[in-house]
Amino acid sequence: IDQTVDLFAGHPSNPLEIHEVTGGVVRELMSAAHVRVLQYRIGRSLEARATSAWAPRMAWAAAGHLHAAGEEERAVGLLRRCARHLITRGEWRDAITTLATAMTLSPSSLPREELAAELVDALLRFGQYEEALRVATAELLTAQHKVGDDPAAILELELLKIEAQRFLDADDKAIIAELLTYCRRPELSRRLLLRATKALAIVADHTCDEKTLSEVDSILRRRIAEPPMDDVDYLFTSAVLAFATNDHRGALAVCERALRIETKRNACLPAIMLRYALTVPLLQLGRTDDAIANLADAYSQAVNLHIWAVVSRLADRMSAIYFNKNERDESVKWLLTAIEMVKKTEDRSSVRSILNQQIKSDAHFGTNTISSTEVVAYSKCALVDSNVRRKTEDLGAILHYFIRHGHTDLIPSVEESLRQSAVAAANWMDLSYAASALIASHNSVPFGMPRTQGAFVQLPLELRSREPEHWCLLAARTGRFDTLYRGGE
Repeated sequence: IDQTVDLFAGHPSNPLEIHEVTGGVVRELMSAAHVRVLQYRIGRSLEARATSAWAPRMAWAAAGHLHAAGEEERAVGLLRRCARHLITRGEWRDAITTLATAMTLSPSSLPREELAAELVDALLRFGQYEEALRVATAELLTAQHKVGDDPAAILELELLKIEAQRFLDADDKAIIAELLTYCRRPELSRRLLLRATKALAIVADHTCDEKTLSEVDSILRRRIAEPPMDDVDYLFTSAVLAFATNDHRGALAVCERALRIETKRNACLPAIMLRYALTVPLLQLGRTDDAIANLADAYSQAVNLHIWAVVSRLADRMSAIYFNKNERDESVKWLLTAIEMVKKTEDRSSVRSILNQQIKSDAHFGTNTISSTEVVAYSKCALVDSNVRRKTEDLGAILHYFIRHGHTDLIPSVEESLRQSAVAAANWMDLSYAASALIASHNSVPFGMPRTQGAFVQLPLELRSREPEHWCLLAARTGRFDTLYRGGE
């Protein structure tokens, strides 16, 4: 035993090779008791190597040996510590594998909910939403039939399950109802309350739900005595509330504060997502170049970390910005990148956002990245979407597409629905693009075709229109259809 361990521990390069060669032979020559001793000593030797640099493969091997020696808690503890270090370094894929291995090795006699919550949280942040939902659901079902479980961890799993459903494009109204019920639970810790109110504020903002945002503000005032200005979830919620009241400078200041906190912590992924969020107030304040610079930095970091769900979102937003600048080549370049990256993810909300950009690109630039069949099918989803912001953006793009490609029979229903959603979203978003679609529809529909009279006139353009005027709105208003729909056909 001593000779084997000495050989194993003293090998200068790759002790895992020695393990593979000698392990089977040693086990055959020793009694079960001796094998457990050897497993323990090898596990401890590997553990020392693993913790010196937090190398995941070494930690996995060490945990396997410790588990075989009956040291289940030590094995799981090692893997959890290793995963936390990997997350700090931005190595999310290995962190997820490490936590999943810990779940496999965790003895059934010990509470698993806290470990499961760590795994689900990592899966969500990495964009593996379906697996996150599966793990959360399975662990919550198991917890119902166990004694001595961890109530705080179960509460966290419940919230993570709701977040997974949100990312998988569940009905927004149902998500709001679940989150409101969750936020009202008196046993929530401050950390969980702040995370839940952040999620609730985001969904309420998407659906232009002023009542729910007021409820978020009320919950925070009742439950939080002193504003925790060092808590990033609280700051993000404050930014959403500021943005909803047109306080773009306030939203920007709060986001920048949160970014400084995460940068100081060297929290790679949260900092990337905050740079993504920063683009919204920056664009509203007319600082387009700063928004592009923030996205470019975030994109480079996300590519280096191989977080494809985030990469696809960043590329999609970059494409949208260049579209609004009427820079066709740059917009299409980033769109094609987003299309390629989203194939590697399960982010359904990103898929829908990219579809919107594909439809716009085809309608205005003639890029032919999407078929009429796909657009017609997607229009049926858009018409019943509860996300008012997205519905308004989608129907605007679809209406332009139908105008360009002559789908005159489909125009009236889309035009009417767009008018309604644009009015509902008037205090929440820039309506320039929606207005361009309604005006183009009004000016292009053949004589005698049924239409909604005066649809574009009823749109309150003055509430959130850009300066300078959006190029699509200018082209539609002046009847420049050769500018509005160019290239291709």
